[in-house]
Amino acid sequence: MQADEAVRGRSATAGRAALEQRYLEAVTDPQRHLVLAVTGPSDDEQVLGMAMLTVGSTNALLDVPAVHVTHVVVAGRQRKRGAGRALVAAAAAFAEERGIEQLVVSVNPGSREAACFFARLGFAPLAVRRTAPVAVVKRRLVLGERCAEP
Repeated sequence: MQADEAVRGRSATAGRAALEQRYLEAVTDPQRHLVLAVTGPSDDEQVLGMAMLTVGSTNALLDVPAVHVTHVVVAGRQRKRGAGRALVAAAAAFAEERGIEQLVVSVNPGSREAACFFARLGFAPLAVRRTAPVAVVKRRLVLGERCAEP
């Protein structure tokens, strides 16, 4: 039992180190821009939320530039206090500075709160992206399973 816990502990530590490395790479990449929402100017300034901004096409088939707003996180206890709006305002300003007219944000399909938040700000669905492990897709192709969803 202790050996299993030790392996899980090492795995979690390695996973955290890899995640920290990826975040470090992201924040030092000149093609990505990290935006933070912080409390007002004071000695005990706190980070309320963050978002990563990148410039790319609206989608793979349209060569319309857009600012992609990703990794949007607002601390749970800080929600509904303006941090999310500040992050979106920063993304809009970033886009305007570059002459870009479109913002794109990805929303986790399980996050109704985020979907409603972005919809209230004028974001509309562009596409539904689905993801699946290759093994699952291959198995279902062989079995000829039908879609149960509309």
